[in-house]
Amino acid sequence: MTVSSHLVPLANNCPRLRLRSVALPCCQLNDVSLPMKIRALPWHDRLLNIQLLRFLVVGCMNTGFSYSIYAFLLYVGVDYRLASLGSFLLGILFSFRTQGALVFRNAERSRFTRYLSVWLSLYLVNIGLIAMIMRFGVTSYWAGALALLPVVAASYALQRFYVFRV
Repeated sequence: MTVSSHLVPLANNCPRLRLRSVALPCCQLNDVSLPMKIRALPWHDRLLNIQLLRFLVVGCMNTGFSYSIYAFLLYVGVDYRLASLGSFLLGILFSFRTQGALVFRNAERSRFTRYLSVWLSLYLVNIGLIAMIMRFGVTSYWAGALALLPVVAASYALQRFYVFRV
């Protein structure tokens, strides 16, 4: 029996053309017999099930929020260290809920202490990076933007393996 003959009867019973997982007897792959499950989901559902992609999408939203606060505080004359602190503090409150709930599917309040300790460490790293980049004649606006990439990468790793333990 082919894969399509297993899927066709299910398609008629599924709302929005979502198909249940269908267990097939096995398939041969390089002489190894493997059990096979096929799950047909709309492309956007499959993408949203990828944790790293969810992290990047929600992270872009959180980063945009935090950087907007940072840029605004610089604009009104606040020193870059205090501007970064202000954006981190407001960003922490905003992003704990979004990262926990939307990305790691775990926004328990008991994890906030770990989340806060990670972000306080990241704040120090961020300030160090901004100061280092500014020594090369880069403005504090651009230095803050350039420091985002390593801070975001460290943030994902620490949240995944320490804060939310996925």
